[in-house]
Amino acid sequence: MKKSIDKIRALMQRGSADVMIGKSGISINIITRIEQLIKKKKFIKAKFQRNLAPKKEDVIALAIELANKLDIAVGEIRGRTVVFYVKSDSRKKN
Repeated sequence: MKKSIDKIRALMQRGSADVMIGKSGISINIITRIEQLIKKKKFIKAKFQRNLAPKKEDVIALAIELANKLDIAVGEIRGRTVVFYVKSDSRKKN
């Protein structure tokens, strides 16, 4: 578990987001793109635009909604940026 936490923290500090989620919200295109990325990588970084999530509570709610739809976990939230990762038990099923 310690290695996962270190990877999440390193990803938060590294570069720009893999996915930008704008005013259209959590659309089919966003879900498809995240599914593609999560298959390639274990961790992805997504950023919610201000017009979609003006408050921290909005970011948290949207992150949880997206994680539930895709059966992934929320790693860390900083501002409007969220790290998602594959749950270890869901990878074993595949």
